[in-house]
Amino acid sequence: MSATPKRVLEELGEDVSVNLDAKTRQCLMCSNPFPSQWAGERVCPKCKSSSTWRSG
Repeated sequence: MSATPKRVLEELGEDVSVNLDAKTRQCLMCSNPFPSQWAGERVCPKCKSSSTWRSG
């Protein structure tokens, strides 16, 4: 199970009423829309698997 910010807040007993839910966002690398799981996920899985992303 992945430790998303929402899950971490829930485990800490914090209020999770802020909108951390999934929605479609544009990738910051390729600009294509992708289904983001939380507000901080801004690079699509395809770009994250690229050598450019992995090399920093």
